[in-house]
Amino acid sequence: PVYFAGLACIIGGEMLRKTSMYQASVSFTHEVQFIRRPEHVLVTTGVYALVRHPSYVGWFWWSIGTQVMLCNPICAVAFALASWNFFNKRIQVE
Repeated sequence: PVYFAGLACIIGGEMLRKTSMYQASVSFTHEVQFIRRPEHVLVTTGVYALVRHPSYVGWFWWSIGTQVMLCNPICAVAFALASWNFFNKRIQVE
């Protein structure tokens, strides 16, 4: 059962992340942008209507799911804390 819960987090997180990349199209970048590019548009539909940062949420759940699937509770907690800290700081910069 734990294996399948982790697998569900992995698949769900990856699907959310890939969907957000696809829906944002040219507005998606892996780097925080400080200057607005002419082709950039604010995406507020699809998964972006449900979650402000769906790519971050997807990666967060994917990373935790990998450790849950491996039945590694210490790393699952460590990954959750590290991911939360990373994205919390990154969102403040945005």
